[in-house]
Amino acid sequence: MYQPDQEPNHNNTTNLQQPPPSTFTTPPMNHFQQVNPFVSQQQQQQEPLDEDKYEPFYIHALKSLEAFHRLPQSEKVYTKDLDDLLRRLGETGYFCYPWTQLRELIAFRIYMIASDLYDELIQSNALPTPSNPLAIAQKALSYLQGFTQSPPFTLQRLCEILVEPLLHFKKLSTVMVMIERCLKVNSITPLQSIPLASSDSMDDS
Repeated sequence: MYQPDQEPNHNNTTNLQQPPPSTFTTPPMNHFQQVNPFVSQQQQQQEPLDEDKYEPFYIHALKSLEAFHRLPQSEKVYTKDLDDLLRRLGETGYFCYPWTQLRELIAFRIYMIASDLYDELIQSNALPTPSNPLAIAQKALSYLQGFTQSPPFTLQRLCEILVEPLLHFKKLSTVMVMIERCLKVNSITPLQSIPLASSDSMDDS
């Protein structure tokens, strides 16, 4: 298995503004792209939305997700806007996003958590230690890749874990197991329409 010459120094999963940028510029990340090609090769052409008709949060979230999707892999960052998107999904389960783009964000977040777990194992001299973060995330990413058209029906629970991985679990190793369980299912979550703006939102615009 491939082993990098130097492991990146990842930040904590709770740091939204400065996620591990080196994670996606090192050879392990290149390997991640080859094994799990979540990034689509062609941009989807869609008709522009009449933004005033829809809830501002979802319009902003869609723009943030699209911007993340279009960035080169080495420049992708897990921002507060993206965290807010996953957090709202964890609270409501309301899925109205392009799945290819959302799946890419979920994969990014899973890899961040796996990177933090890898750092913990290195620091604790745990044996055996995985060769790189991808080895930790591989099973979850493989399950995720199987959802080609729609997310799993456990999407809401998955997002709850991704935004607050240590809220209900004491160890990141347990978090990774729970992520895998959320993805080891067959049923899917159907796509819903973007919520229309309330009268108050339209008055404020």
